[in-house]
Order: sequence, then structure tokens, then C-alpha cells
Amino acid sequence: MTALLTEPPATNAALTLDLDALIAANVEAINGDIARRRTPTRFAIYARISSDPDGTEEGVDEQEADLRHYIERFYPDAVIVRGAVYKDDDRSAFKENVRRDGFEDMLRDADLGIFDAVAVRDSDRLYRRLDELPRITKELVPHAQVVAMMEGEVDLTTAAGILRAQMLGAVAEHESRRKAERVAANARHRAQGGTMTASNRPYGWAWKQPCDAGDDCEHRKPHAPDARPRVGSRAGLVPHPVEGRYVADAYENVADKGWSLRQVARWLTEEGQTGTLGVPFTESLHIRKILLSPRNAGLVAHGDKVVAKEKDGQALVSVDLWQRVKLLLEDPTRRTSPGRPANSALSGIARCGLCGGPMNASKGHSRSRRTGEKNPPVPIYTCGRKLEIRKRQALVDDYVLGYLGKFLAEGADRLREAASDDTVGAAEMLARQEIARLGEQIDSYKRLGTEFDPADLAEILRDLRTKKADAEARAAKVSRRPSVGALLAEEDIEAAWDALVEADDKEPLRNVIRDVVETIEVHRRPRKGNTPIDEQVTIKLQEWARAEG
Repeated sequence: MTALLTEPPATNAALTLDLDALIAANVEAINGDIARRRTPTRFAIYARISSDPDGTEEGVDEQEADLRHYIERFYPDAVIVRGAVYKDDDRSAFKENVRRDGFEDMLRDADLGIFDAVAVRDSDRLYRRLDELPRITKELVPHAQVVAMMEGEVDLTTAAGILRAQMLGAVAEHESRRKAERVAANARHRAQGGTMTASNRPYGWAWKQPCDAGDDCEHRKPHAPDARPRVGSRAGLVPHPVEGRYVADAYENVADKGWSLRQVARWLTEEGQTGTLGVPFTESLHIRKILLSPRNAGLVAHGDKVVAKEKDGQALVSVDLWQRVKLLLEDPTRRTSPGRPANSALSGIARCGLCGGPMNASKGHSRSRRTGEKNPPVPIYTCGRKLEIRKRQALVDDYVLGYLGKFLAEGADRLREAASDDTVGAAEMLARQEIARLGEQIDSYKRLGTEFDPADLAEILRDLRTKKADAEARAAKVSRRPSVGALLAEEDIEAAWDALVEADDKEPLRNVIRDVVETIEVHRRPRKGNTPIDEQVTIKLQEWARAEG
């Protein structure tokens, strides 16, 4: 050790002096960081409104204007970062199944260090559930402080600040839950009393006390005449003199003439009829929803249960005719259209690595970091439950299909023998029957979606989809695997696989994938660093395909 010394050791006085200077410099740096932290210079704005049925965005625009004025007045030396204005119009922060694109974009840009503070009108614009606060504390606070115009700075870096934020969040969540309870109780009592009403005017019905949208209209937003009831009216609905006759004729055409829902939609369009919002009847789903409504038979429903008859006896059709059409439309053997072919390889097959839910094909938008404008949409896979994982279709498809194509071509001999060494028995038949039954239940609940509380509906569908996925897994294990068997019988497996991949109808390709793969899980990409796609997607093959020949 002595041989390494090149200078004489410092005196004790010199060491003490250097240590004191170092401590003083560190203290000054820490205090400077705190001062800079408490004096933001680069602001972002976040605005949100829960309900904007007309899509005017007036509420979020008003919040933005107020926040700009607030920042200019109380933080004169700060600037609002260009493109760092995030808005979620008509988006609830309380409902779990609602994705807030503006909120997610804000968290992403915070991680990039674009701003050092976020201004909101109230903290409940940012969160209305306590379980979202830890995410804000983890993903937003390390990069930016929160400034609430009506409440001052919310310092989530201290225990006292977090406690205050938790109290504000608890109050906001309590307020939302109490409001939901009051609304649900009021709707239940009115339904049990035989009062027929709706949030929006249903086709075939009119408000008993409509608002003519004239000078004395008290609604906050403009609307068409008779589209809304008068403010404070609790009188409910009455049959529409024109639309009601068309609804009655539609029931008779379906029940007695065997019309399809598409025929009904085309007939109504030819007659010049549109939905209550002026939208043409272009989809049979709209007609199905109308005809399945118990309201048309003078029955009042709460949720999915009929709880009373209309107190004044008003109806568009008889209960007998409504029941006949309802049984006809809900018959699982009734199919008037084979449906459109699948246009993506892995939609519904790939699963979310967080919640296990299906990854569905969709269109995704990204925003320009320079202007904040949305870029053109691109095909993506997104989690159908929590909407937290999003991946470009091309990225996932290239990896998965490339892997499977190489696997099938290189192991063709072994896989031919393994694929043929299986028999179809009662187990597969039972599993297929259960899959069909669960699929019908899922479709039925989707059709009745407006009759359910969104959270309850999401829970029911989640349970049914999990059971269906389990049944599909059981069926796959005992299946003869005809699709992959046909592919392996080809002389040039690589060319046959490429033809399946390039075909417009993806269902044959999907059938092969189901035969070979047990699970495909898509995982969230870490926020930092470049992670290769093979670490973001995991493929687990069927047991028969993994087995050595």
C-alpha cells in the first residue's frame, strides 16, 4: 500500500477544511434542488370532464383557459410547454374500464422530462380512486409536481402531502360512490313504480314533457327539439305517434314474415327513418337492441330484470308478440350471416401478460412530441380488459408467425407423427359444446349491455371469457388438429405457410396457430431501454408439439 502513495499525506487541518467545504457544497446543492422543485418553470396542463355526450369539449376548454390564467398570475416566470396540454373529454376517472388517453400521454411525457409541473383545476380531475394514487406517485411525481388551482400545490414527495392527497382522493371516491348509489336507487324506485324512462330518447318513444329547445330551454348544451325532456321532468315516456307504428310493424315482419334484422334496417332506411340521434339504421345490431327491449311491450326493466308494468298501460306491441320475437332472436341456432372473415392473425388468441385477458385487434394513435397532434392510426393489439398493453400488430405478427413457420418447417417429420397420434372422443365434444354455450352467453350479455352497471357487466364478461378460454384449452388438448395436419401434408411447408400468412381470410391461419400453440402472452415493454420483441412476447406450444418424437 505504501508504494502506491505519490504525494505526501495531507495534514489533519487540510482534511478538515476539505471535508467542511464538501459538506457545505452538498447542503447548498440539496437546498437548491428543493428550491427549484418548489418553483416550477415548465408547466403542463391536464383537463378532464366526465360527461360530454355532445362532444363539444367546452368543459375541458374552459379548464384549460382557467389554468393558463392561473399559471400566468401565480407563476409569472414559468412557461407552458408547447404541446403539453393533455385533455380527456367525456372520460370518467372513477370507472375502472375507461382508458384516459390524455392521462397516459401525460405520464409518458413526464418520464421524458418535458415538464416539471402539472396544473389541474382540482386533484379529482387527475384521480378519483385511491388505487390510482400510487401510480401517480410512482410515475409522475419523480418528474413533476402537481399544482391544483383550487387546492394549491399537492406535494406527493412528503408523508404529509401524500396523506393530504389520500384524504382528497378518499373524499372524491366517496362522492362518486354516493352519487352512483343515489342514481341507482332513484332509477330502481322509478322502475318499480312503473315509470318508463331512459337516459336518451329510445326509438319508438317520445318524452311526455319534451323540451322544444326554444328560448326558455334550461339545458346547458344545445339540443334538437323534443330530443330531451324538460329540465326537472320526471314524467317519463309515451309512444311516438310515427316511430311507434314502425316498431310495431318491425315486430310483425320478423315474427310472421321471417324478416332478418338487416331487412328491417334496410326497410326503415327506405322509409326515411333514422335513429333518435339522426343516425341511419345501417347495422342490424341497432334493430336487435330495439326489438329486445321489454319497454316496447309495456314492461319496465331494471338491469336485466322486468320489475313492473308501465303504470299507464302504454305499449307498442303485446307481451306475446314481444316474447315470440325475443325467443326467435335469442335462438343460438339462428344465424342469418356467417360474419366477416378474420383480418388479423392473433386477435383473441394472444393474451395479456398482466391480466390474462384477450389481446384484440384495433387501431392505435400516437401523438407527435413536437406538435401534440395525433399521428395516422396504425393496426395494434390491445388488452381487451384493462387496455394497458398495446403493441403494433406488425411487430408481434412478424415475430410469432416467423417463429411458428420456422418451427413447423424444421420439425415437420416429428410433428406429422405427433399430430396424427390422437383420437377424438367424448371429451372434445363436451368441450366444444361448452365453448358454444359460453359464447352464446357472452353475446347475450353484450346485447343487454346498456341494462347493466358497467362494472358488473365487465366482471360477468371477464368470468365467462375465462371459462371459455379454459374450455378452448381443454378442447385443444384432445383435438385431432386437422388444420395443422393439412399443412404438414404439403410438400413445401414453407410455401404453404407463407400462403396462409398472406391470405386475406386469416381464419385458416388462426386454426393452425390454435392447433400448435397453447398460449401467446404479450408483456409490457419496460419504459427505459430497448427490449427485443422476443422478450416482450412469450410463446408456449401445445404439449403434443413440445413432446419429443
